[in-house]
Amino acid sequence: MAPNFYALLEGAESVGATLHVLAKGFDTGDVLDQVRIPVGPGEGVYDLNKRSADEGGRMLLNYLERADLAAIPTTPQPEGNWPTYSYPARKDVRKFLRMGGRF
Repeated sequence: MAPNFYALLEGAESVGATLHVLAKGFDTGDVLDQVRIPVGPGEGVYDLNKRSADEGGRMLLNYLERADLAAIPTTPQPEGNWPTYSYPARKDVRKFLRMGGRF
């Protein structure tokens, strides 16, 4: 899952970000909005990833400002005493790696 890497590898002139409905399958949901992002000269993967994330975030914000949020069906959260997690501590990372986990 490195679309910007492959876009640069293949010499693409632009990349994009898409907001779509989640559906069963890979990239199968209906498209809600899209934004085109030109690739700058000498741009690296990190820079393009950052710009894509920034543009995608702006696209999402603009979409939410236009959308009728009251029309979106929701499901209440189930009641329960659910665990919460923060960023893993070093001891948690070591345990994860000893268990054979991979980043």
